[in-house]
Amino acid sequence: AHLTHDRWLYIENGYSPGTDETGMPARLVQDSIHAWLIATYPTHYVPTLAIMQTYSLGDAPDNAAVAAGLWPTSQTSDGLHPSTTTPPNGQTHLSQIIVDAINARGW
Repeated sequence: AHLTHDRWLYIENGYSPGTDETGMPARLVQDSIHAWLIATYPTHYVPTLAIMQTYSLGDAPDNAAVAAGLWPTSQTSDGLHPSTTTPPNGQTHLSQIIVDAINARGW
C-alpha cells in the first residue's frame, strides 16, 4: 500500500507438512491473512496453492498432500520446496505461474 507504483504481486506462501495443513491453527492464521490480502488487493494476489495442485500426478503421495491442503509432493524437491520440474516452456511450474500472473496484468 506504500509503493509509489502498481507493479507488484503478492505470491501466496507455501505450507509446511505437519504444521500448516488444512484446519491446523497456524494454517488458519495464514488463511485469514490470505483472505484479507485477496479482499484488499484482488488483482495483486497470486494463489499458487490452487494452481500447483492442478499439477498433481494423481498418485497416492500427491493425493494425500492435496487432501491435506498442501502442494503435490511431485512438485517439490523435498516435500516442501518447489522442484525444478520442467514443463515444455523450460521454466519451473512456480516460475511459470508468476510469469503468467505478470503477463495477465500487461506488465
